Amino acid sequence: MAPSPRVRRVSRVIREIDPITTLKVGAVFHLVAYVTALVALVLLWSVASATGTIDNIESFLESFGWETFVFNGRRAWHDSLGTWGGRVQSDRRPGGRGSCDSAGRRGHFDIS
Repeated sequence: MAPSPRVRRVSRVIREIDPITTLKVGAVFHLVAYVTALVALVLLWSVASATGTIDNIESFLESFGWETFVFNGRRAWHDSLGTWGGRVQSDRRPGGRGSCDSAGRRGHFDIS
């Protein structure tokens, strides 16, 4: 059996990093992370909707005094395509869906 060839170990020191290359690598990384997060959220929403978890959460939050509490999934999806995530927002226009009733309770929240 022939002896194995000797491997030469080399250590390199990076002295300069091109800013444009760093920008490209960072942009690709964030794009992949964004698409991965969107796919994961769609799958999670689909499972939660199919098992009735969304309805259970809405009815649970309505038990605290809100007249209605609705997760607006379509609006959340469209907003997440243009921004990097959703936010809970109250619709407090006078006479609107989120206006207060006589007891001062707010009525409607959307994830948008």
